[in-house]
Amino acid sequence: MEISATPATSRLRTPEEHQLPAYLVERIYHAARLAGLPLAIETGDAGVYLEREGPLAGPTDHVVVSWHVPDHLFLTAMDQPLQAPAPTFLNAVYQATDHVLTTLLDNSGLETRHHPRTGALTVLGITGPPPTPLNDTPPKPADQQA
Repeated sequence: MEISATPATSRLRTPEEHQLPAYLVERIYHAARLAGLPLAIETGDAGVYLEREGPLAGPTDHVVVSWHVPDHLFLTAMDQPLQAPAPTFLNAVYQATDHVLTTLLDNSGLETRHHPRTGALTVLGITGPPPTPLNDTPPKPADQQA
């Protein structure tokens, strides 16, 4: 699975930059595309985002999955007090998308858990077959194809 260079936002890194396991990245992307969810690394903005826990050194055996919100919402929320509308809305987005992603990935034959301290949704492995064959993934949106 090839993903083009990182879009022009400092908050996004490619799975290769994170040294994530390619077999898990492929399965997660497959599930997201089947559900019609955008991938943040392709949109350069909101979408399913993959990263890792801990330092960015060496390969890892897991993938942390989250929803990457639009930069405008993120930056606005960071500039307001915690109980202001934007941070409250941002928290609601994170809670809702975490539930959706957990349910989606669990039902895509992937083993997930939430980190006991950080709460990060982590994909640890594969527990069953994907919902459809991996070569049956819907294509990227036309404006994102190379």
